[in-house]
Amino acid sequence: MSLTEAQRELLVVASECGYLEIPRTCSLADLGDQLDISDSSASERFRRGVRQLVQQTVVNESASAQG
Repeated sequence: MSLTEAQRELLVVASECGYLEIPRTCSLADLGDQLDISDSSASERFRRGVRQLVQQTVVNESASAQG
């Protein structure tokens, strides 16, 4: 399964606005405002997108290396 368009859009916005920086330069509320969704929806979409990326890359690569 791959990222949904909504997940991809949120992850791009998160990267562009500084949500992934240390320290963060934008918040979940900022992400939600930019995408016209609530901060809780932004959080869910972000976490589901990250989970998909981890499954597709880290977990699958680990399974391939063992097999």
